[in-house]
Amino acid sequence: ALGLSAAYSLAGQHAEALALLAQTLERHSLSTLLMSRQPEVPRLAEIYFFAGRLEEAMYYVDQQLDFAKAHGERGRQAWAYRLRGEIALCSDRQGSALVESSYR
Repeated sequence: ALGLSAAYSLAGQHAEALALLAQTLERHSLSTLLMSRQPEVPRLAEIYFFAGRLEEAMYYVDQQLDFAKAHGERGRQAWAYRLRGEIALCSDRQGSALVESSYR
């Protein structure tokens, strides 16, 4: 369901993506999803990012970043830092220091 939700999001169908995401989160606890090793799970932040919900996107990307650091998953760390930089770049409240540090 997360993969389909991400596809909807990439296609610009944000309402459908968020509705499917809400159904998924109702069925599974957030902690279960965040700790899952499935490749679709890091898409949570992307779904919110593409829907323009930057606060939620930043929350989930930070959760993924913490998980990746704790488990030594450098690929997920790189993904999280890249998306964190994009979210910060699009957010009026984020300073350029966060953008720069995320991309570095």
